[in-house]
This record gives sequence, C-alpha cells and structure tokens, in this order.
Amino acid sequence: MLFSMLVSGCMVYDHYSDRLDDQIAKLDDLHSYRSFQTTVIYDRYGNELDQVFGEGRRTYVSLDQISPYLIDATIAYEDDTFYDNEGVDIPSIARAAYQYARYGYVVSGGSTITQQLIRNVLFTEEYKNEQSLNRKADEAILAMTLTQRMSKDEILEMYLNEVYYGNLAYGIEEASRTYFNKSAADLTLGEAALLAALPNRPALLNPMDPELSGAALTAREEVLARMLDNDFITEAERTAALGEQLNWAEIKARLQAAPHFTLFAEAELETLLLTELGLPPTEVENLIAEGGLQVYTTIDMEFQGIAETAVAVQMEEMEGQNMNNAAVIVLQPHTGEILAMVGSADFDNEDIDGNFNVAADGLRQPGSSIKPFVYVAALERGWNAATIIWDTPVEIPAWDPAISNYAVYRPQNYDTDFHGPVTVREALANSYNIPAVQTLRYLGAYDAAPADPNRVVDAYDLIGVQAQQGPQDLLSYNERDALDYLIRLLNRTGVENLSTDNLDNYGVSLALGGGELTPLELTTAYAVLANGGVYVPHTAIRCVLNSDDEIIFEYESGCPGNAIRTERSISREAQGTPVFDPRIAFIISDILADEETRQTEMGINGDLYTPNIPTSVKTGTTNDYRDNWTVGYTRNVVVGVWTGNTDNSPMQSGISGLDGAAPIWNQVMMDMHTNRTLIDGLGYRLPDNDHLQPPPGVRTEQVCRISRASLPDASTDCPAGRYSEFFLSSPPLVPAYAGGPLEPTAAIRYQNLPDNGPQPQIVDPSGSLVRMAVFPLQPDIATRLVADHRLPVEPRYCQVPVEVLRDPSFVQSAAVQEMLFIVPPINAVAAPLPSSSQPIHNADATNARTWARDHNLAILPQYVCTAEMLVGGSSGPSVSTVPGVIASIDGVSFGGASAYGQKAIFNGTATFPDTGSDDFYRLQIRGGGLGPEWRTIGDVNQWPYANGTSGVLGEIDLPPGTYELLLEVIVDSQIVATVPYTFSVG
Repeated sequence: MLFSMLVSGCMVYDHYSDRLDDQIAKLDDLHSYRSFQTTVIYDRYGNELDQVFGEGRRTYVSLDQISPYLIDATIAYEDDTFYDNEGVDIPSIARAAYQYARYGYVVSGGSTITQQLIRNVLFTEEYKNEQSLNRKADEAILAMTLTQRMSKDEILEMYLNEVYYGNLAYGIEEASRTYFNKSAADLTLGEAALLAALPNRPALLNPMDPELSGAALTAREEVLARMLDNDFITEAERTAALGEQLNWAEIKARLQAAPHFTLFAEAELETLLLTELGLPPTEVENLIAEGGLQVYTTIDMEFQGIAETAVAVQMEEMEGQNMNNAAVIVLQPHTGEILAMVGSADFDNEDIDGNFNVAADGLRQPGSSIKPFVYVAALERGWNAATIIWDTPVEIPAWDPAISNYAVYRPQNYDTDFHGPVTVREALANSYNIPAVQTLRYLGAYDAAPADPNRVVDAYDLIGVQAQQGPQDLLSYNERDALDYLIRLLNRTGVENLSTDNLDNYGVSLALGGGELTPLELTTAYAVLANGGVYVPHTAIRCVLNSDDEIIFEYESGCPGNAIRTERSISREAQGTPVFDPRIAFIISDILADEETRQTEMGINGDLYTPNIPTSVKTGTTNDYRDNWTVGYTRNVVVGVWTGNTDNSPMQSGISGLDGAAPIWNQVMMDMHTNRTLIDGLGYRLPDNDHLQPPPGVRTEQVCRISRASLPDASTDCPAGRYSEFFLSSPPLVPAYAGGPLEPTAAIRYQNLPDNGPQPQIVDPSGSLVRMAVFPLQPDIATRLVADHRLPVEPRYCQVPVEVLRDPSFVQSAAVQEMLFIVPPINAVAAPLPSSSQPIHNADATNARTWARDHNLAILPQYVCTAEMLVGGSSGPSVSTVPGVIASIDGVSFGGASAYGQKAIFNGTATFPDTGSDDFYRLQIRGGGLGPEWRTIGDVNQWPYANGTSGVLGEIDLPPGTYELLLEVIVDSQIVATVPYTFSVG
C-alpha cells in the first residue's frame, strides 16, 4: 500500500510539475518581483492623502545580512523542519486531508515557509483566499516543486523579504528599521523573537499599539520557547532575552496631510475587513498589501485645515504657559463620521512626541467635561432641571490604602466658594463641583429602613422628613451603585476605557473627571447629546474599492460614481442606537447652551459664546491643571478639544479649559459655520438648532425661584418670583438592558403619607420646595436640643404633626404657620463601610443648615414637634416673685410695608411698681435681617401698663425673617421677669 501511495504521489508530482512550469519559472525573477499593488488613501472627496503601501517600504537584503537570531526564530516558529522537509509538512497535510474528508472544508493549515511563499507570490488574490483542498494541494505540490528548483537558503531569503510585519513594513529589513531603527543584521535575540511572531498576526500583535503590545510580548515568549525546544538557544539565553529592554523606534510616517487621521484610518481599515469580510488576520493583511485597494475616508481637508490652524494659533498664544500640545476631533453626529482629527500640535515635533495620536489614543482625565453625563443619569433617576442641590461643604469618607484607614474627601468648587441651594441648570451651566459630586452620590441613594427592604424611595425620603419624632436620618447611598450606574451610562455612548470591572479604581471624584478616556471617546459621547440621545459609532472609512473599482465596502453611500456594485459588495447605513431619552438629551443640551445662566462663572461673551450659532458647550479642567477640555456641538457637528502636555505635566497654575481649549473650540466652530457651503457639503443636514427644539413629551412650567439666597426664612410665597423651566411629561426612558430598547422607568414609588405625623406638601414642579406647618421653637428648647443631640446648628422650628392640628384641645396660636421650605440634602448617611457594620453619618445636612442660618434661608426643619415644644408661641402672663410684677407678650401684629419690610407691633403687659428710675421694662430682638446680637427696641420704658391690661409694648420696622423677642422687667436694677417669644415676618 505504501508503495502504491509513493507511485501515485510521483505521478501527481509530475503532472503538477508540468502544468505549473510557468508558475515555477516566475520564481527565478523573484528578486525584482513586486507582489502588491499600492493601496491609496483618499479624503471623502477623492483627493489623495497618501499611497500607504508603496514600494518604499520594502528593502531587499540577502540572507547573510539578516541576524542569525531572526533566521532561527522564524524557522522555530513557522517551520521547524524547514531545512529537512521537501517543502511540505507531511503530517500536517495528512491531518488537513483527513479533516477535509470528515468535515467537507479546510479546518487547519500547517503551511511551511515554502508554502507560504508560494501562496503569497504565485496565487491570485481570489485563489489565495479560497478555503479548499484543491488550493492546499496546489500549494503543496508547488512548494515541493520549488524545493527541487531552489536551495533552502534562497527560499528562506525570499520569504524573509516578502512577508508582511505590520505597520507598513514588508520584509525583515524594513520591519527592523520600523520597529527598532536598525538593520536586520543587528537584531538582538529579544528583538528577533518579537519580529518573528508578527507575520502570523500582524494586525493583532502590533507592538506600537498600547492595547496590543502585551499580546506581542506574549507571542515573543512563545517564539523563545520554541527556539529553546529546537536547541537554537540555551535556557540562559532565553532568560536574558525575556529580560531584554526593547527600545522602540519612533514612528516616522511619510504622510503630509492629516497624518494622525490617515494612520488611524489604516488601522480601522484592517479592523473593518476583519469584521465585515470575516477574513483571518493574515488574509486581511495580504489583501491590504496586494489588493491595490482604493480607500475613501471620512475626512474633509477643509475641516482639517480649520482645526490645524486653530491649534497653531493657540499654541503660539499660549507660549510660555507650559502648554505644548493639543488635540481636536470633529464629528458628524448622525453618521459618526470623523471630519477632522488633529492628534497633536505638530506630528513631526519629537520634543512633544508629536507622532503620538492623543486624539484617538491619549488616555486623559476629562475634568468637568464629564458632568453633563452625571446629570443625564440624575434625570434618568427622576430629577429635573430645577431640582435643588446644596452647594455647601461636603465631607465624604473614603478608604485610603496608603494609611489603611478612612480619609475625608472634601470637594471644592473652582472658585473656592459655596453657593448654597442651586438648581441642576445652575450647577451644570456654571460647572460647580460640589453639586456634581452630590448628584453622583444620589445615583446610589436608597432607603435603608428595615421596613423598606426594596430600596423604595417615598415622599418622605425625597424631602427629608420622617413621621416620627427625632433628628431626620435621610437616604443612605451606596458608592459602588452610584459609580456602576454612571460608568454603564457612559458605556452606552461608546466610552470603553471606563469599566465596571474595576470600580475600586474610582471614587465619587469620577463626577469631576476622575477617570481616563480619550478625546475621541468623549467627543463621540457628546455626539449622542447632539443626536437626540442616539449613539452612532465613530468611523473613518466611507468606501473601499478593489483594483477593479468594485465596491468591497460602502458606508452612507460614500463611494464615487464610477464604483461598481457586485453581489459581494457590502453596504452600510448609519445604524443609531437610542441610549438616552431624547427629552433628557434636549434638556442637557439646552442647559449647555444657556449663555445667561453660565455667565456667573464663565463670564460674558467669552470663548464659549458663538454669536448666531446655536451651540451647546462644556469645558473641563483637572484640578492639577494637567488637562484642559472644551467639547461642544450644533445639531450637525460636534467639536472636541483637549490641550495640555504630552508628558502629562501640569500647565501653568490657573490655566483652565476656558483659557487653554476653549479658544481653539471657538475658532473651529465659528470658522466652520461662517462658511455655509462647508457644512452644507456634508449632505443630509438638519437645522443647526434642532438639538435645542423640545421634542414631544416636554412641557414648560413656572418654577419658584428658590436657589441661592432667593427664599428667605418665613416665606409664604415666592419673593423672588417665578421662571419657566422644562420638565418631562412622563417618566424618563432608559434602556431595559445593555443595548436594549428605551422603555419608561417605573414611577418613583411614593408611599401614601400616614394619617399621623407631619404633612409636607410638595408645592413646586421642581420637587425641591415644600409647604409645612411649623411652630417656632423657644430659645431654651432650641438650646436643649442642641445640647441633647450635639447639634452644631440651633433649630428654629419644629414640624407640627397633623394630629396636633386636628386635636380640639390644642388651641392653635398665631405662631403656627404654613411656610415654604427648601428640602435639605438627601444624602445624609453613607453606606456601611467595609470595616464597620455601622453607617458613617456625614455633615451634608448640617452644613446646609449652617449655610441657611448664615444666609437667613428657609430650609426644612429637622424635628417633629412634641408637646413640650408647642409652648411659648403666645405667652401667658409671667408672674414674678416681686409683688406687683406681671409680664406677658400677647402677640404681634403687622402694620403697612416700610422701606425695610413690614412694621411689627408687639402687644402685651408689663406691670411693675413705680418705685424709681431703676424700674423699667425693655424689649430686645435678634435674628432675621438684624443679625445674631440682641438689640433694644426703642428706649427703656419706665411707665408700666397697670392692672395687666394689654397694650402696645413696642414696634419696629423689620425685613422678612424669623426673630426672637425678649421682654424683660427690671426692678431695683435686677431682672425680675423674662418672657421669650419667636415670630416671623413674611
């Protein structure tokens, strides 16, 4: 049987040898043979950017000009029987034949170096990619034929000069210079082992790509292991090679136009062919190398020129500010097409590593430019643009591994000031840090009450009230839940460099940009806002044609008119995925376009102002001035700008996104939109202000102006007036699951208010303003509460339970009033920390109450009234031990309005014996608009009201606020009676 197989094999060999004689003859001229046609990269309009795979990237060298390490490494990795086999590996062929017979298609290859050379040089592109037994047989027979015609060294030399090593390097000489800036003859063992692995998977083992360099080093280990197994090296040499420091050459692109973008597009081309054609990596590389492809990219060189000019102008302007680099991305939101990409301030400047593409590959902290997505998340969880956030001091416990204990994180605003209660609109437009942190914490808020195990958030939770007596313990929060929600939301927009797999790497400072992503990722995320909440992946490729002008791939009808469509042509239109409620995208865009609101911190008519161009924009600055950002958009274009230093060193202190990045953004945006034909030339176009048009399901309502210091204590209406704000008319839409459709969220579960306890009424669409029946606390009671509960802020009122108001035995006095209050911060308790089963109480609510006290603001009281508290509002007579002394305050009435507010008239009794000039009564007052010190109303009064008859004790003009009144009777220079009284001026 063996004899028969040998005879049959010889007959087949002779047959193939005669039939393929012309093919074999071509190998004689292989030294001058060029196996590929140049692939040309164009811009979107067909202007040539570069001939990427040209003749200049292959340098032929003889075998004696190649490092022996590289030769041994290649043989060990690709074909360890090379010098012994007849051009084929018989066991591999037998295995492939068996698998073909069993499965009906080629399962495995096992090609030798000679077979690979045959395939790359002699076969047509179509036949090379054919997965058939005939092709494998032709390859094997031709390899055996070539082995008879040429020496092994000649075959190996040809192979090493033919094979593709990635990054435009064909042949080992060009590969050596590309990766290590040296000749192939000078390669070390470690360098040779790495290069020997690249031809197998050049697209996936690119050592120049930070994401793939690890895979390349792993492949190098495998090459060294095979060299050791084949006795090419010793164990000591292998160990030394593994520890060898690889000194990479700088990429020296010969590109003249948009170099960073062109290299980015080349890499995307490889990925596209892998995913769209489903070809193996090696075949993709061969198709690019040999196919003569015509690649039409998305870039518009006019956009590119505008961006490059803006960067150059700003670099000159910032000279001396320790800012040496910048990156710009321009995207079309509804297609994801990259219209411009400036990867650095100067591609050829080695001092700033100019060839590194910061735009696409630079991981940088986004600073405040991440904040819009924090508020998107909050609106998804039920907030609105008028929701109040307390911008007051915050203390957050955070685990510090350096000290193996908890440290306190205290976020600060950029202006180092506090602004009290601010709306979501004000917080985002002015980029306040503390509200952003508080908003992120809210994403992890839940009700930790044992009776509420499903994290129900009820009406009491939302306004910081509880039915029972005691200090209010507000919502708890879980930091990991908050971080998880925000990161998953960003993942929806295409951000991949922030992952929920490593939540321990982040903290609540993520709300201020405490993670890392690329400018391209961030700009793509903003494109979702510009696109009404629809995510479209960014792309650099519009069309790929083969050398016969046939369409391989087309995006958004991007191929030229002469392109030929075949049954194999792949066409794609922009496939958007709704990831945000379009109403939320609109509200965030409206806030980012609110020039009037942001002027508080951003100034008037600065670089965020684009006259007659409806832009939404946000800046960002890291707290150490290492990164500046400005990202903004119209409906048709989004521009992202980063500035800083390549080495990540800080810029000059005080250089913010307004100073570094915003001027570039402004110039790019203005120059694009003042040239109407430029954006019109992109084709499909909506009105530029379309992102600022309310979509269905958005309503406007009048909102009480309660932010900052607009709602003084004891207000019963909106003293600062109302304004119009946007609200969702139904629950927000969120993805049901990752990549799933948008569905309405379950409405917040409001539990019915109990029959007893306080009865707060939410009286404003913001949800942050409530009306509550309250009773003023007497000074001695407030003092006792401070002592008993160690309160840093003396309470002014208690909440009157409804059962008290309904009790016939309770005689309601004028001191019980329904007044308006701002809800306090809801995050009063941190979730239990790993080292403790007890929650850590933070100072949020306390700090808010302190700010409210100092600014005379109405903040919701924190105690429910007890019987003890419900005294003193209308005092009965105070009988002194001194005969004839009676003192009482019977109430306060108000006269007409005055320049200060209202005239307060105090009625009561002050009876005492008129024994001399040392006997008198006096009224003292403090609080409200008068300050914390006691002051006497008018003069001391030496004429008593006889027989306890009530009369006017005194009067004073007062601004709105809550006041403490004190009636004192003095006899013989001694205070013999004291009556306190608390009241409010509306």
